[in-house]
Amino acid sequence: MAQLKITADKTAMSEAAAERVTWLVEKAIVERGMAAMSLTGGTTPGLLYQLLADPSRPWRDRIDWAHVHLFWGDEREVPPDHPESNFGLANQLLIQHVPVPLTQIHRMRGELPASDAGPLYDVMLLGIGANAHIASIFPNSPCWRGMKPRPTLPRNNPIPAVWGAALRRAKND
Repeated sequence: MAQLKITADKTAMSEAAAERVTWLVEKAIVERGMAAMSLTGGTTPGLLYQLLADPSRPWRDRIDWAHVHLFWGDEREVPPDHPESNFGLANQLLIQHVPVPLTQIHRMRGELPASDAGPLYDVMLLGIGANAHIASIFPNSPCWRGMKPRPTLPRNNPIPAVWGAALRRAKND
């Protein structure tokens, strides 16, 4: 179920997200023996990834990383080592610091032509950029032509949990 939680700042938002993500992953593993998590990029999830990877915080050890599969909901058309790569961000701040098996990391290959295929997720992280972009779809993207976007959450949402995180204004972190 989608939730809206208002927090005081980015740190509080990231800590609340870390707790919610951890709970959802734990629940999926208990119910099905594995969890599929869709990651995102941009500046919003960076602190969340660091919190999930930090051995001094509770979330890293609560997640049974051997049963987690990582996917991406979007990727920019860049190679994985490019500074704008969503995989690159998650790899640097999270993946290199947790014991998730390499065979369970399913990155989108931004250096290749786009694919319409997409898996089902237990957790999908989406950030909203300062210019209101979501999933690497920027405000002036051709995909918006002729559309009047109205953000809504479908009643029969196929994703069990969506955590959207947005900062009120961009800060120099």
